[in-house]
Amino acid sequence: MSLTFKPKIPENFSTPVTKTQTEILLRPNGMTKKAYEARVKKEKQDAIAALRWSQIELDKLVRLRVLNVVLSECGRLLNRTPAACGGAVETYDLYGTIKNQRQVLVEDAIK
Repeated sequence: MSLTFKPKIPENFSTPVTKTQTEILLRPNGMTKKAYEARVKKEKQDAIAALRWSQIELDKLVRLRVLNVVLSECGRLLNRTPAACGGAVETYDLYGTIKNQRQVLVEDAIK
């Protein structure tokens, strides 16, 4: 005596959805494929632009780090995540700038 499993799934569930059917489902009503692709491309570009750091934001981050503000607080003040703040310091190599400005701040305090 052997046990075998025979699934009882209807046949119509097994037909795969094609890419064109998926694209049509994702597009808003009446939008052409070309217009939809242009819209998706623009949204991706806008999302990438939102991730970039402006020079003003970088300057604020440096000033906060010079004052030994922790990354979680920097992120809250700049509306970014702490990881994004740490990543910006690493990506833009701000360690030297922060160190030099800290040193200037300490020298001014000592005088």
